[in-house]
Amino acid sequence: MDNLFGLMFIGIILALTVIVPYQFISVGYSFDSNVGQWFELSDKASTIDRKLEYLGKFDAAVQKYGLTEGQSTVFFPTKETSLEENYIVLKTLLQRLNETSNLSVSSQEYQWALKQITENEYCWFHIALFKQAFYLKYGSYMFALLPSPNENRCARSES
Repeated sequence: MDNLFGLMFIGIILALTVIVPYQFISVGYSFDSNVGQWFELSDKASTIDRKLEYLGKFDAAVQKYGLTEGQSTVFFPTKETSLEENYIVLKTLLQRLNETSNLSVSSQEYQWALKQITENEYCWFHIALFKQAFYLKYGSYMFALLPSPNENRCARSES
């Protein structure tokens, strides 16, 4: 009986030190390389057309991986953690970029819209929610237990 307990203990330790970190890294990398990279490139782009191109690829990846409906958290689901609601936010950002792309690049309206979209809409876009939903969808439930906070991605951290 002691031997069985010892084997169970070793199994739990093995799972916590090898399997769980491996799952976190592999599923996280899969999201970053197949979905998240398009949002990050869109955020970094310096023109509306390029932002629109990359955000369109992000939208296609979100659809491909089934991140348009359901919840992003196991416990305490709300409208804010809903993939449907956040997918609407993505679609309205795409619409806003599309409308802005029709403006003259040298116009004051274009420059103001580019600044506003970059500083407000991209900084507050809840990309972590989509990553958490990806963890949930692909079996890494441990990393999607509680809602992820939506923080300003562009805010400077206090040192």
